Amino acid sequence: MKIGIIFYSETGHTKQACQDLNERFKKNGHDVFLNEITVVDVKTNKSLKDIPSMEGYDVIILGTPVQGFSLPIPMVDYLKTTKMPKKQKLGVLITQYFKVSWLGANHTMKQLLNGCAYANPDLYGYSVVHWSSKRRAEQLIKTIDKLTNLDL
Repeated sequence: MKIGIIFYSETGHTKQACQDLNERFKKNGHDVFLNEITVVDVKTNKSLKDIPSMEGYDVIILGTPVQGFSLPIPMVDYLKTTKMPKKQKLGVLITQYFKVSWLGANHTMKQLLNGCAYANPDLYGYSVVHWSSKRRAEQLIKTIDKLTNLDL
């Protein structure tokens, strides 16, 4: 199966989680493509620099952090710029500093799904890793287990 992991990361937490997810998919024998959404400068100019395509994948995983209790501006811009194929099989990985999802992850998920609602994606799974949690490692393992289970 051809899998595209497309993510935005500023602190490196989302990138690390997506790299771990990438390794598990590869170990399971899938063709995996890790694609980072980048900006000109994370401090002064968050204009998109690298805009990965969503075309040609059997499954897409979108990875994003929570910023200011919301979807980061570069991910919002990415979803406006790039079109997801109709009925795309989709997984979502969210990283969040806070230990509870109601402090931004839930809202971020709603924003992300609204941003690609035009494509009516087939959401097969999503998960949140709370980076400040003592159980972060356990959450990351559960997230990877959930998102690599494509038989749902």
